[in-house]
Amino acid sequence: MTKSQLINELKLNLDRKRHQAQILADQYVQDLCKDDEFKRLYTNYNQAKIDLIKIKYGGSGVDVLEASNAFDKISKLYQEYISSHKIDVRRMEPSYECHKCNDTGAVNGRLCECLKAELNKRLSEQNKQYKFATFADCSPNISPSLTRIYSIAKEWCNKFPNSHILNMNMMGGTGTGKTFLLECMASDLINKGFNVMFTTAFALNDECRKYHFSLPSKVNEYMDCDILVIDDLGCEPLLKNITVEYLFNIINLRQKRYKPTLISTNLTMEDILNRYDDRIFSRLSNKMIALSISFDGIDMRKRF
Repeated sequence: MTKSQLINELKLNLDRKRHQAQILADQYVQDLCKDDEFKRLYTNYNQAKIDLIKIKYGGSGVDVLEASNAFDKISKLYQEYISSHKIDVRRMEPSYECHKCNDTGAVNGRLCECLKAELNKRLSEQNKQYKFATFADCSPNISPSLTRIYSIAKEWCNKFPNSHILNMNMMGGTGTGKTFLLECMASDLINKGFNVMFTTAFALNDECRKYHFSLPSKVNEYMDCDILVIDDLGCEPLLKNITVEYLFNIINLRQKRYKPTLISTNLTMEDILNRYDDRIFSRLSNKMIALSISFDGIDMRKRF
């Protein structure tokens, strides 16, 4: 299920919860209104409140004073009745699970934190279907240099999202452990509830091609996820007006949103500059926000 489909499903669930909360509150008030005295006071109280609001926006000072006095009078009677009959006023209003958005899923036109949290949970559950390697799978006999690299990666995962590093580049030859480490990091972050998208550069390039030609694609999800992992940068074909342009837009926008992008590549920084352009190079090589890790050594897969 895509992110947009998940959002729609979660919003539908929130609508049901909201509607159910309103039904329960309305039913409670209807039961109270079976008492004629409560019904009279409840009706008069609400009408006085409405009259006061209307007059405040269109009446004179005298009118406001009269309406305010009338409201205070009926409000006192209403509150006395509630107190004497031990009525639970909280049940007269819908009991929403989220008090920030009242179960609408949005605050000021943006997704509420409650919906974001549930969305990340569902996306993480989806990601867990993929069997990524974990740090627990690491061999105890790895070299000191790899031990240090894995330590750096673990520390970054533990700090996330409170790290200034937004781009992490795993660089080195084939089979030196770059993809394995990215999988370990992805698995760790998914288990902590973050939305991680793991893709190859080839698959990313194809999704950009689809987006370019107005076909359904995951490009927006690549922009929005908490952590984007791009494996094997440089393996993808260079498509005119697509590969370089979209890769830059994705990396650049994610940086502006303080969302990390983790990359593995067989390319050197000089290769990246020559293959792509100086804009991508500058963002991946900026030492203020990027960390490049060199994987030196023989092909680890030849050891087995």
